[in-house]
Amino acid sequence: MNTVAPERPALPKVPEFTPRIHLIILTLTTLVLLMSGSFQLPITMDEPRFSQATREMMERHEWIIPYFNGEFRLDKPPFIYWTMMAFYSLFGTHEICARLPGILSTLLLILATYQIGRRFFTPTIGFCAAFGLATCLQILIHGRLAVADMPMILGLTISQAMLMVIILPREEKRSWTDFWLFYLAQVLGFLAKGPVVQIITLLTLLIFRFALWRKPLPWKRLRLELGIPLMLGLIGIWGIPALIQTHGQWWNTGIGENVLNRGIEPFNGRSHFILYYFLTSIFSLCPWFALVGYGWLVLRQNWNATNAFLGSWILATYLLFTLYATQLPHYVMPAFPAFFLLLGQIVTLRPKQPAWASHVRLGIGSLYLILALLILTLSLVIGEQLRPLFWGLMLLFLGLFALLQAFQREWWRLIVLEILIIASGWFFIGSTLQKLAPSISIAQIASSLPAEAPCTARGFSEASLVFYTDRHWQLDQSFPALQQALNHTGPGLVIELEEELSIGPSFRWLIQKMVHQPVAPLHGKDYSDEISQLSAEGWKTQEVTGLNLGRSSWVRLKVYSR
Repeated sequence: MNTVAPERPALPKVPEFTPRIHLIILTLTTLVLLMSGSFQLPITMDEPRFSQATREMMERHEWIIPYFNGEFRLDKPPFIYWTMMAFYSLFGTHEICARLPGILSTLLLILATYQIGRRFFTPTIGFCAAFGLATCLQILIHGRLAVADMPMILGLTISQAMLMVIILPREEKRSWTDFWLFYLAQVLGFLAKGPVVQIITLLTLLIFRFALWRKPLPWKRLRLELGIPLMLGLIGIWGIPALIQTHGQWWNTGIGENVLNRGIEPFNGRSHFILYYFLTSIFSLCPWFALVGYGWLVLRQNWNATNAFLGSWILATYLLFTLYATQLPHYVMPAFPAFFLLLGQIVTLRPKQPAWASHVRLGIGSLYLILALLILTLSLVIGEQLRPLFWGLMLLFLGLFALLQAFQREWWRLIVLEILIIASGWFFIGSTLQKLAPSISIAQIASSLPAEAPCTARGFSEASLVFYTDRHWQLDQSFPALQQALNHTGPGLVIELEEELSIGPSFRWLIQKMVHQPVAPLHGKDYSDEISQLSAEGWKTQEVTGLNLGRSSWVRLKVYSR
């Protein structure tokens, strides 16, 4: 007697709206999520190098060469600086003004993803893809930062969309508009972050042609004989003067060190791990990575040229950065629009689905819930200063988990509440980090000093010092240089790292405390013996403590001012 295995419940049916309603929902969702906390979140890590470089370019009336702390900053091309200049000119030099180019680029990326899904599939698929992209964890983090990644990803996404229009077999007539958009998007991507867009585009075409689709491509439609000179000419309007003014340093630094050398030797000092991006994507694509099993079903059931191109786009990005020596979670973000355009098609998977895809969803979804509960538990034993930060992280992951459940169970009216929970989490995170940022406290001390007062730092050499004080700093100085600065007879500001406690030991200490293991008092690297040797007669001393996000550590600083 044959038995029929029980069928799994079908995926939920997404309500259909008009394209206008889709765009309104996506715009409001993106802005609420990205603006919340961005006013309070301190400029830190890589952000101050971009934010302060823009300020110094404006002070110098410079449009070609970025400067940071009085020296060339040749790491990235100038597009992000140009856009920051516009907002600085309109609204002043504030955290949110530095972040608006990234936030608006993210919004345009979400809307572009929707239009791609609408054009190649259906409006509902486009909406699901764009909404998933707008609410995944890495976009919520990186989409609000004052860095060059989001403009680059926007340029790549537009470029890939136009490439699909040009080379894929379609009935609609191709126009010169597609040609112009493709090459202008290539220029935008290069001026945002160098040749990443060109490399991913080329790899996508090669994988599509020789691995996933394996059919001849209509290369003539790309009009390479016109497009490449156009692209090089537009880039050269900035690039040639930049090379001349820096005597070739921009090429050596921007391409040689920041592109080629980081691909050969890891910039962050960690060993290379082949599964790094697969594991980090579980969290970068949170909560929607839980549906990755259904994405695989889309490829199996709907294999066509469009999905083969999207798969090539994803493989090109992950292959490039898996082979790249320097590994950071956000490097593979250029593949995210393609991932969600594939995943958005799960609404077409009918009628019933295999059990294994549901098991993957349950397992990964449970991981997100466990993480939220772990953060909540840690908040009960953490110090009062950090407790609101843990509450914010808990709300963030709890909201993302609830968002996944709402999609699974068709609780559409609750999605607004979950968006507000995620936004509240970011508000807690931003407000807490603002109070804990050492550079903001130091900037308040520096505000009473003359503008020409020399500033010196040892041990704590974060770029945020330069942004928040808007002063030239002698950073990462030696101990004799620090004493020499204290021997200076005029006004000045000197900082010395007194104690630093990294997150790793702190986390292990918290876990031991939670399980009631005996723990010794927690101390980090102590430099107080060195400080006791300093002669600082006539200087006012203050102690500043806070969270150094650049090094993921808690620091205690001795600040000398006069």
